[in-house]
Amino acid sequence: MGIELGRGKSLTQIARRGRFASTTTTSPLLQRRTWFWLIGAALVTLLLWQSYASRERLFASHTNQRAGSVSKDVYNSTLGFGAIFMPVMPHRSDQIDTATLLGHLTGISITVTPGIYPENINRVAIPLGDYKPNEPGVLGAWRAHLNIMREVVKRNLSTALVFEADADWDIRIKEQVSLMAESIPGSGQKDAPFGLDWEMIWLGVSGHGYPADGDPGLKAAWKDESLPERDIMDGYIKSMLQASKLEGDQWRVLARAWFPVCTGAYAVTYAGAYRILYELGYNELYGPTDLELGRLGRDKKLDAYVVIPPLVSQYRTGSARDSEINEYASKFEGNEKGQSGSHVVRSARKALKSLYRMTEEMSPIARLA
Repeated sequence: MGIELGRGKSLTQIARRGRFASTTTTSPLLQRRTWFWLIGAALVTLLLWQSYASRERLFASHTNQRAGSVSKDVYNSTLGFGAIFMPVMPHRSDQIDTATLLGHLTGISITVTPGIYPENINRVAIPLGDYKPNEPGVLGAWRAHLNIMREVVKRNLSTALVFEADADWDIRIKEQVSLMAESIPGSGQKDAPFGLDWEMIWLGVSGHGYPADGDPGLKAAWKDESLPERDIMDGYIKSMLQASKLEGDQWRVLARAWFPVCTGAYAVTYAGAYRILYELGYNELYGPTDLELGRLGRDKKLDAYVVIPPLVSQYRTGSARDSEINEYASKFEGNEKGQSGSHVVRSARKALKSLYRMTEEMSPIARLA
C-alpha cells in the first residue's frame, strides 16, 4: 500500500504511471518532469515522516500506558472523561488556535464553547441573591460555565472536564491522570475510570485554604514522579501537604474542597453538573463562579474535592491577553516567555515552541535557505 497523496493517488500508483510514461513516450522533457515530480514527492514524504517520528520520540514519555488496574480510557483523547470543554470568547481566535495546538501536542480533544459577552446577559436572568459584580466579565464567565453544565446534563454525560482558556498542563498529563485514577476510592468502573463517588474535582486552582481546625479532609494520596521538590512550590501547596502529614517530595493529595480559588480546570459528574446548574443557574448567586462553587462544597450542597498540587495551572504572560475578566490586566507589560505554576514541570505551552523550532528546522524552506 502506498502513502496517500492528493486525490486518492498513492506513490505506488504514481510510480507506475511514471514508468509507463517513460516507456510510451520519447519526450525527454516529459520524462524529466515525471522523475522530478516523483523525487519531490518522495522528499516531502520523507520530511513529513521524519517530523512525525521526531515528535513521537520527543513526547513519547507522556503517552506510554502504565501497567496495572487503571482503565485504559484515561489514555484516550478525553483523558477518560465524557468530554473536555474549554470556554473561549468568540473574538479570541488566538486562544482557539492555542487550544488546537495544545490538544494535538498532548493527544487530547478539546471542545471549544463560546464565551459570553456580559452585555448579552439580561439582569432578569441572574438568580436571586445580593451579588453585584465589580467586573462585568465575571457575569460572562458565570454564564459560560453554566452553559457547559447545561450541555453535560443535556448530553447525559457521566463525567466532563473543563479547562479555562489560559490553562497549561504538563505534557505527561495522561500519565498523571492515570495515577489519580489508580488512587481515587471507587475508581476503575466501566466507562468511569475515576469512579462516580464525587460530584466535582478541582484539577487546577491558584490557591486553596483549609479549615481552622487544620483538617484538610484527605481522601487519597499518591506519589507522582513528575512533580518537583516541595520546597520550590507555592505556599498553599506546601501548607496543604504539611497539613496532610505526608513526608518527602512528589506527593499529590485529593482532599475536600474548602476554599478553592479560580477555576483553571475542574471535572464534574452528571450529578455535579445538575446540582451546579440548579444552584447557580436557578436558585441563588452571591459571588464569582469559583467562590460560589467553593461555597456549595462547604455548605455540603456539592460533593467537591481538590487535587493538590494541581494538575493544571494558569499560564500568565503579564499582558492584557491574559484575562477577559479583569480590566487591570491591560496595565501590565507583556512577557513573551510566559509562566505557569511551579508544579507544572514540562509545560505544554512552552513545549509548543520547542516542537515548532524542531519542525521549522525540518521545513523544506529552511533546507533551501
